[in-house]
Amino acid sequence: VGSREAIDFLIQQLPIRWSNDRTNILRALIKIQNKNDTDSIADTLGRTEIEALLEQELMLIAQVTAAILDITGRVKSRDLEEMLYRALQGVQTDAIDRIFLLMQFLYESDAIQAAAYSLRSGINDDVAQGLEILDTKLDIPQKRALLVILENNLMTGVRSPETTQRQNRGRSKKKNVQPVAPVKVKATQWRMTRQEQLGFEMQLQVLSSSMAYNPLEPLDRIKHLLDLRHFLSDWVAACCFHLVRSEAWTLDREQILSALRGGSSLLRESALLYLYNAQQRGQTKSAFLKVLPRMQNDADPLLRRQIQQWMADYQIRAEGVAPIRPEPEEEIEDIPQTEIFGYRPRSLPQSSDTGSSA
Repeated sequence: VGSREAIDFLIQQLPIRWSNDRTNILRALIKIQNKNDTDSIADTLGRTEIEALLEQELMLIAQVTAAILDITGRVKSRDLEEMLYRALQGVQTDAIDRIFLLMQFLYESDAIQAAAYSLRSGINDDVAQGLEILDTKLDIPQKRALLVILENNLMTGVRSPETTQRQNRGRSKKKNVQPVAPVKVKATQWRMTRQEQLGFEMQLQVLSSSMAYNPLEPLDRIKHLLDLRHFLSDWVAACCFHLVRSEAWTLDREQILSALRGGSSLLRESALLYLYNAQQRGQTKSAFLKVLPRMQNDADPLLRRQIQQWMADYQIRAEGVAPIRPEPEEEIEDIPQTEIFGYRPRSLPQSSDTGSSA
């Protein structure tokens, strides 16, 4: 793993990989750097590139914050609203984890880890010490925005940093949703507090140079989130589908197809449940029935069993139908464009427009 070729490959992949893939690459590079006691990886990346990656993560936080403000408190399904809210908080926490990993290439690793540990403790004195370390050490353009976000996380209960692995373990244990029944979440009267709302509004203010915030209606914001699926997580996208289904809203065809081809059964299942409920309401009936035979051999055994049960219920028999998901050998590499975050990989020509809006 520590060969020059492997390091170069990881560095090449870093700007075009997202979410957990990027986190894993960063952890691997830091492990190599610390093991070899060298700054060669940081030198290869270069400060400009590292700061560009930091800016990407802050833009992602801005997108998530805008979604929280545009959706929370504006839908009927409070349980599913809370589920999406928590999922979006998880994306923000993951982004902050990656920011701390990236900062280890710019500053003394021990100092950044000490700040992370202090913030994670939740003890007032330790938290203050962690923020002081960062305030003293950081000289990046995004310093003020980052400090405001960290302070806001402490007030709103978003744990940070280094919670990614625990969250991922929790997500991996989630059971498949029973397709015919509503998503089973604990009944709640949850509401975002005024303090939380003010904190998120402050985040958008300090991130205004990274992303211009344009308020959207809840459905439009959810559609925007689904367009950013690659940069978030399948769990966030699945939460979006469950909320849209419960609110009886309508999504675009391409967003549905993208989810049905998604990498996880969790996402595919949520999209199928959305189509099923639309069919029950008399909408998109043909779409649901046409999709079933194309997914009858889904890789997930539980989802495959449910699809086959649906086909039996509707007396659908289909042979030789092309699957909606391509075979692995036919898979076209799905690397999303990064222009929405104002940055392109070094191999692509740089755009003169470095702004982003939402």
